[in-house]
Amino acid sequence: MCYLYIAITKLVVLAVLVVLVVLAVLAVLANSNIFFFFFHESINL
Repeated sequence: MCYLYIAITKLVVLAVLVVLVVLAVLAVLANSNIFFFFFHESINL
């Protein structure tokens, strides 16, 4: 059980890091207009 918990924890941490990296890359590559567009679209949903 301990090994399973450690494996799940590592997967969760890795997933969070991947999401943060993707968001950072999109923020750098995308224009502010595109960023605000997605931001407002997420709020409307």
